[in-house]
Amino acid sequence: MRKIMAILEEVKNEYGKLSLYINGEWVESKTSVYQPIMNPAFDRVIGEVPFTKAEEVNETVKVAREAFEKWRELPVTTRAGYIYKLKQRIDEHIEEIARITTQNHGKIIDEARGETRRLTENIETACSIAYTLAKGEHLDQIATGIDEILIKEPLGVFGILGPFNFPSLAPFWFIPFALVTGCTVVVKPSEIAPLPLQWALKVMEEVGFPEGVINVVHGGKEVSESIITNPDVQGVCFVGSTAVGKQVYRLAGQYGKRAICQAGAKNYVIVEEDADVDKTVQALIPSFFGNTGQRCLSGANLVSIGSIHDRLRDRFVDVASKMKLGYGLDESVMMGPVITKRSKERIMGLIQRGVEEGAKLILDGRNPEVPRCPNG
Repeated sequence: MRKIMAILEEVKNEYGKLSLYINGEWVESKTSVYQPIMNPAFDRVIGEVPFTKAEEVNETVKVAREAFEKWRELPVTTRAGYIYKLKQRIDEHIEEIARITTQNHGKIIDEARGETRRLTENIETACSIAYTLAKGEHLDQIATGIDEILIKEPLGVFGILGPFNFPSLAPFWFIPFALVTGCTVVVKPSEIAPLPLQWALKVMEEVGFPEGVINVVHGGKEVSESIITNPDVQGVCFVGSTAVGKQVYRLAGQYGKRAICQAGAKNYVIVEEDADVDKTVQALIPSFFGNTGQRCLSGANLVSIGSIHDRLRDRFVDVASKMKLGYGLDESVMMGPVITKRSKERIMGLIQRGVEEGAKLILDGRNPEVPRCPNG
């Protein structure tokens, strides 16, 4: 019999309407358009996220642009001090952020804790390389009587567009590095899973950053486009699907903006016939099913070479069939739900399409029994 463990306590049951963070203050959006924030394990509403109006986005960018003029003049040591203090504060709230991540995204708590720890590692890295990023170069006598000097200067306001699959971690691939080098940011969390980053940014408030250095708006495609096309935004950092990544990159190029766009992938895992089957499957299961498969590094296609095929297939199916599904705050659960019902329907449709096209379904997980989560 499978062991049943108590479910960890949620940080909050309900988060209400999320606010914007502009110029050092949490403010209610002027919009009338809100989207439910869901706990996908139960298909339960746990909050509402506003879809910020274009004029609010423009005002936020203006605030960030004004704050940039003072922030850029601070010594790099001072800016690094803020970032180091941020690392300390986040460390104190890792468990809260992790539980909120599980609650809003659905991933199991171990994965959520790992995501949050990696978030703090990014902040720590920004502290450690601040001087390297900020310092220029000097080359004496590049030609007769000519010396070359390279001076690095912060550029201005950057937009950070976050994904749903690593809702707190991915934006922190960019936020601490932008801040420590003297830029200011306007952050738009995923509208599907905004709670983890919102909570992390509330922790940032404890650090005492100058007003306007970091700002938060919410919404979907239109809000992202308003950020990218604003003339005071110097560039955009995006993590998400390949399709949306192409749109962001195209729009940024059209408006002459710098862009870092990290998109999706489909990964093949190839197993040679001399591999140890048990050890291989032990590594494959978290690769294929970790984060419920919702990550760019997930295994998507398992390819066996030679005589190992049947043994590998049978062992993989056996282990996968015994995975415990459910709410990720139950520490005995091995895989949580996908992010939305729409995602679930898309996956179900792809499975059915494969069967209709001749694929052999050797393990059907479309109708699992998950007693505590019948609506997940």
